[in-house]
Amino acid sequence: MDSQTRSQPPPTPIGNGECRHPTSGLEALSLEQGLPSPTEGYFAAKDDTKIRYAHWQASGSSRQGAVLYLNGRTEFIEKTIETYAILCRNGFDIWTLDWRGQGLSERTLIDPDKGHITDYQDYLDDLDHFVQEVTDLPSREGKIVMLAHSMGGHIGLRYLHDRPGLIDHAVFSAPMLDLSVNKAPLRWLNTMIKNLGFGEHYAIGTKPFRFVYNAPGDPTDNGCVEDYRDRIDRFKVLTHDAKRFMDIQKMIRLNPALALGGPTTRWLDATFQSLNLTWTQGYAEAIETPVLIIGGGRDEVVVTKRQEDMAKRLRHGQFKLFRQAAHELLIECDDVRLGFLEAFSTFIDHPLDLPAPDVTHCIRAS
Repeated sequence: MDSQTRSQPPPTPIGNGECRHPTSGLEALSLEQGLPSPTEGYFAAKDDTKIRYAHWQASGSSRQGAVLYLNGRTEFIEKTIETYAILCRNGFDIWTLDWRGQGLSERTLIDPDKGHITDYQDYLDDLDHFVQEVTDLPSREGKIVMLAHSMGGHIGLRYLHDRPGLIDHAVFSAPMLDLSVNKAPLRWLNTMIKNLGFGEHYAIGTKPFRFVYNAPGDPTDNGCVEDYRDRIDRFKVLTHDAKRFMDIQKMIRLNPALALGGPTTRWLDATFQSLNLTWTQGYAEAIETPVLIIGGGRDEVVVTKRQEDMAKRLRHGQFKLFRQAAHELLIECDDVRLGFLEAFSTFIDHPLDLPAPDVTHCIRAS
C-alpha cells in the first residue's frame, strides 16, 4: 500500500460551513458479523480528494481469492457487511471503497447532502488508483471477482472495458445500465437547468436525505420492525425486508456523516452521458470478462429490460431475473438474497456455504 493510505479521515463539511471528522463503526460491525478486524484507511485521488476504503482478509487456510465490491449511489461500506461476512467465511478477501462524494469519503460540495459529480471519469480514476496502488489485486494469485451494485455496476462495466485482463468474473446486482427517469423531456430540461448555471442544485424531483421513521421528540429513536412494516410503501422500491432496511437506517443514525440525499443536475447530466457511452456500438462487445447480470422484477430505479439487452451484447454475458426482487438484491428478503449468492457461486464456479434462509421480516404482496 502507498503512504497516502494512512492519512486521517478528512473533515466532512456541514451546511453551516463547519466541519466534522466522521468516525467509523466498521470494527464493531465486523465483530457482530464474525468478520476479522478490517484494515480501513484513506487514499488521495489525483485531485487530492480523500477516498475511504476497507479490506477484510480471509483466514490463511481458507483463502480462495478476492472480491472487489463496488457499491451504488448513496451507499457506504457498512451497508453490505452481511454479504462481506458470507464471502469472507468462504475464503474471499474483500476490498471495497466509498465513492467520492458519499459514505465517509470526502464530499464534493459545501452541502454534503447533495450527490455530485461532473464526469464519471473521476469515479473510474479513483477506482483505478485504488485497484492499482492500494489493493493487492494486480499481483495476487487466485480468483478475482468484481461484485457490484447499481451505479457500481455501471462504473464496473466501464472499468472492465478500460482495464481488460484483471478481473476473472464480474457479477452485477441491478446495475445502472439505464435509469427509469431517462426520458427525452427530462434530459432536455436537466440540460437547460445545468446550462443556466444551476448544476449544483438538486435534480428535479430529488431532495435532501430524510429518515423513513422519525419518533416524535426523539431523533435518536430508530423504531422497531413494526414501525417499518407500517411504512413499507416508503421503501419497497428498494427492499421488502423490513429489518434489513431498519438496520441500515440505524447505521446512519449512529453516524449521520453516512447520509446522502438526492443527486445534483450535474450528476444526472454526467450519468446520462456515461450511460450513452456504454450503449455505443462495439463498446459492450469489446468486454472479454465473463459477466453475470442479475435484475429485479420489481425494480423501479433502473431498467431491468436493458440489463438483459446488455447481457446479450457482451461476449460472455448472462442474465438472471428474480421476479420478486426490488432494487437492492443484496439487502432483499432471503429468498432473493441467498438466491443471488447461489447464482454468484455457480457463475464463478466456487461453492459457498450459505446460512439458512429467514424470511421472518419479509413484507411482500403476492
